[in-house]
Amino acid sequence: MTILNEILQQLVVIFSATSFVLAAFLSPLNPYAKRLGFTLLLPAAFIGFGSYFASTLDMNQMSVLALLGTAILLLVLTISRTTFQTDQQMLLAVILFTGLGAFVISQVQETLADMNNSQVFSILGIVIYLMTVFLLYRQKKSRDWMWLSFFFVAMLGLSYRDIGQLDTGAYALMTAGAVLFMRSILTDYNFLQSLDNEERTRIMEEFDEEVEKEVRRRTFHIERSKKHVIEKSRTDNLTKALTKKALLDFMEECIHDKRIRKFSILMFDIDKFKTLNDTYGHITGDNCLRQLVQIAMNTLRDEDAIGRYGGDEFFIVLPDQHAREAKIVADRYRERIMKNTSPPYTISIGIASYPWDGESVKKLIEVADQGLYKSKEQGRNNVSYTGYLNIDAKFKDDEDQEVDKE
Repeated sequence: MTILNEILQQLVVIFSATSFVLAAFLSPLNPYAKRLGFTLLLPAAFIGFGSYFASTLDMNQMSVLALLGTAILLLVLTISRTTFQTDQQMLLAVILFTGLGAFVISQVQETLADMNNSQVFSILGIVIYLMTVFLLYRQKKSRDWMWLSFFFVAMLGLSYRDIGQLDTGAYALMTAGAVLFMRSILTDYNFLQSLDNEERTRIMEEFDEEVEKEVRRRTFHIERSKKHVIEKSRTDNLTKALTKKALLDFMEECIHDKRIRKFSILMFDIDKFKTLNDTYGHITGDNCLRQLVQIAMNTLRDEDAIGRYGGDEFFIVLPDQHAREAKIVADRYRERIMKNTSPPYTISIGIASYPWDGESVKKLIEVADQGLYKSKEQGRNNVSYTGYLNIDAKFKDDEDQEVDKE
């Protein structure tokens, strides 16, 4: 190794370490300059102290690892910039990354020495550098990606040093890159220092705007994922109707929602479902349950809900519908089931209406169950209501008027 190379290596260490110290202690400094300065701890440590923990590797090989590690660290910090709440957290992460990198190198240095001379290692370094440079370019960090390109070309020179005497030129590029990084940090600091407090705050807010957008984007996706999980837990796996718990919760909501002054429920099941299962098999039986729910979803309004109470027993909740209106819906649904199912089957339905038939979910279900039982007694494929109202009478539109049974 020539004396010039040794001098250039020491200059790389000095300027990289200085950039790291400036980023750690200068304020105000925008997040991009902080991130860049913190990253330069790695070449300062690996080139300056590499011989202490990697005696098998020569300085050229150690420099390649330092340049590759710098690109990896900068790529990680750029991608995960919203992860760190404070500069101290980022600084700690950089120190831990550098220490861990030194430890790994010390344990596998002989393997790394062999890999340094392989084509695969060089290609890996090129890919990582190109990804980092492209990411900085997309973020319009023109100075950063151009200065990083100096390190990239230097890594190529050291990786392919057998082509010719490229070592000196590579170290010269590394030195130039470290100097330009240090100058970039100082330029940013002087610029912010020259501004008054109000203007400085505005500039810093602009620097943080992209990070805030990223946080909002991630928050949106997290909330959407949570909503998806909640919705999935509220639906029955087989039929996609509401689960029993979600169904009962919805009924309770209808009772306590002051905007809903009345609603009806339809309780129904498939007539002779056991016979259907025994005849066609349980797979066909499951398909019949899916058909049942799908036809209901195509029949009902957006505000209505269907839920599976258990087995082949289901409920439909009809907000703002009294018993007579619910019977019209029930008959229409029953007829569609009869005409559009394969194999053909029928359903029996019982009706209950709030508040006339009960002011609790339990009482409403009892009345609807009585109606379902009556439909079965009448030969199945029927809709029955045994509650308080006379659904054969002519209702007035006034919601507040209750109609007694005749």
